[in-house]
Amino acid sequence: MGLFPELWQLLDIHYWNFFLVIGLTFGIDKILNNQTAEFIIDSAGGLFLLWMGWGMSKNPVGSAIPIIDKSNAESKRGPISAGII
Repeated sequence: MGLFPELWQLLDIHYWNFFLVIGLTFGIDKILNNQTAEFIIDSAGGLFLLWMGWGMSKNPVGSAIPIIDKSNAESKRGPISAGII
């Protein structure tokens, strides 16, 4: 990218983080510190969390990871005591 592509790879800088730091250095906090910007950012974050929760509820982890019971069937301990031991 641009004149120094190796520099970006060498420093392992993500472009958005770089521009955010530059923006904060030059006063973008004044723009982000008003109620409208806070409402937009909060709403976007909330919608993103709802979207992630919806995706997790449709595809739970238990269906992705096979559960194989390798325990001794003759064991007299329950799962809690076996976990403590």
